[in-house]
Amino acid sequence: MKRVLRCLILGFVLLLVVSSPAYAISNPSATSIGDVYVFRNVLETGDILVFVRYDVSYTTQPTEDAEDTFLMAIYGTDGTTLLFTRPLNYYQHNIISIYLDADTNTLTWGSAYYVRITGSPALFDPLVEDVNMKTRVLSSGDYRSTDDLGGIMIAQAGILETDWATVLLTATGRLNSTGSTYFLAAVPGLSSMVPGIFQLTTEQFVYTKENFTEEGINLTRQNLPVSLNNTIAGLDAIFGVTNHNWGGFAWLSLGGMMLAGVIYATTRRPDIAILGGFMGVMSIGAYTYVSEGNIMLFVMAIGTIIIVLFSVEYVLPKLG
Repeated sequence: MKRVLRCLILGFVLLLVVSSPAYAISNPSATSIGDVYVFRNVLETGDILVFVRYDVSYTTQPTEDAEDTFLMAIYGTDGTTLLFTRPLNYYQHNIISIYLDADTNTLTWGSAYYVRITGSPALFDPLVEDVNMKTRVLSSGDYRSTDDLGGIMIAQAGILETDWATVLLTATGRLNSTGSTYFLAAVPGLSSMVPGIFQLTTEQFVYTKENFTEEGINLTRQNLPVSLNNTIAGLDAIFGVTNHNWGGFAWLSLGGMMLAGVIYATTRRPDIAILGGFMGVMSIGAYTYVSEGNIMLFVMAIGTIIIVLFSVEYVLPKLG
């Protein structure tokens, strides 16, 4: 029984060793902070953005990802209470930030918080200032107006561009595609905070559903018959037609023939053309009250006879 337990324990230990990542990373030659800036109300009232330009210098680039070994951390004014962290994206000279929305933000504007670029305590023991850790205590000069955000980002891009020997800015002083990639990785949402510093930018539009009524539609429904009748009355006057109903019938018939012609040109089906033109004329006539009483019945009767005769002459032979 003891032998079985020993085997189980040994197997469990081996499983942990095999499944756990093993890091053997050396200390960087130096760790430093170039600039720290704090902005507020960049996306919403009450939020805060803490931006850092740092350098975690290695002569030989480690095989481990920077996000697994180093991080940016914000500590309380006592220097020991850890408040917020974010893994670094890259080693060497680069940029990173921590954004806190209004609901997450607990920082007091203007306070002397500790900002650190530090190795992971699980991998670096001990943590030594200027070797695998660098601390910056915020001062009043680090807290900047939101209006300064765009200009400061462009200035930071210029510093990195010189050090990297990589073009990050356009001739007009905006972030090109390469610069945009690095800065959006460091400051997610930057294109919405200061879209003007990007050569090309993508923003999320804020959509607010508008309430609407059918007032305009109702006015159209009320006025359309009047407008059509006015048109018919105008045609009556031009051509000397004295009876409004017969005049309206004539103009609607002309419109029906034109509609039938369009339908026939599209379908090459005389039956569909006549039916479509006739029904269109009847619908408009009924809607505008042009054909009234016996005249409407007379027109409908004539139309019915035409359809029946057409069916006998055209449809039945096709079926037979």
